[in-house]
Amino acid sequence: MRIRFLAVSLAVILLMYLVPFTLLGGVEGPYTAIFWMVVSAAYLFSVWLELRRV
Repeated sequence: MRIRFLAVSLAVILLMYLVPFTLLGGVEGPYTAIFWMVVSAAYLFSVWLELRRV
């Protein structure tokens, strides 16, 4: 496993938990859903790129 991919994975996990409860004020709603959707899509894209390199 590449160290950069591991770092990106950990950063995504931190983003998905910290941002909604800090910047979004813990409010569940469309902004939280949109944020999670964008971060999840970006993470899936990074996984796809990593698997292409193997």
